[in-house]
Amino acid sequence: MSTEDLKETLRHCPEGTWEALVDFRTTGNTDSLIQFVRGAMLRHLDEDQAAALEAATPESKLIDEVGIDSLTLTEIVIMIEECLAISIPNEDLLKLETLGALNDYLKERANGTCDSTTNDPN
Repeated sequence: MSTEDLKETLRHCPEGTWEALVDFRTTGNTDSLIQFVRGAMLRHLDEDQAAALEAATPESKLIDEVGIDSLTLTEIVIMIEECLAISIPNEDLLKLETLGALNDYLKERANGTCDSTTNDPN
């Protein structure tokens, strides 16, 4: 995906999301990856869900506590996949119940250390 396409994809994300993505892609800084993921998620959440995400801990359940439904989660994952140039198999996605599990899994996938056929992200 070109730089312009990435910018267009992220244009409705909170300020700092684009910069976090660029930093992660150039330095591998996992703090920037987490900031990018947060921004990608906030882009797709309503006000109540966004407040729940802001208060979330790594143990917070994406569906039960943050209130993300399966369609919204799919939209978030598609954006993340496009921006990070990775693929997240559906069978892996079903195992990612908490914010921490999602972040840990994405760190592994983006750094090429997660084999989705053998690693259980939980």
